Amino acid sequence: MEANPKRSIFVYLMAYALKGEISLHDFKTQIATITTVGPWRPHIQMVVAILENRPMDVLRIGGNHEFVVEEERMVAEILVCCAAELIREEWDKEKKEREENDKIIDVVNTD
Repeated sequence: MEANPKRSIFVYLMAYALKGEISLHDFKTQIATITTVGPWRPHIQMVVAILENRPMDVLRIGGNHEFVVEEERMVAEILVCCAAELIREEWDKEKKEREENDKIIDVVNTD
């Protein structure tokens, strides 16, 4: 199987953006310079949503597309897992805040 240079650049750009090695602005600029994103368009939208902390949009975009090519499906699954991690982190943060608020309420009520 020959390497697809277009595929490679999209995968590399997405990886660099997710690792924080290029900014969201630079990622969008680089993508804009490439004339055809083809089947990678939903992946790019998912990466932008992750970088903008919109994990529910990642799930929506992933659910609205059928990824037939194995590589595209694998990348989409990784992005969905990243979104799920963002959701879990937010849930954990909110849970911790609720627990701290409950402790404060308990202290106030016992006085």
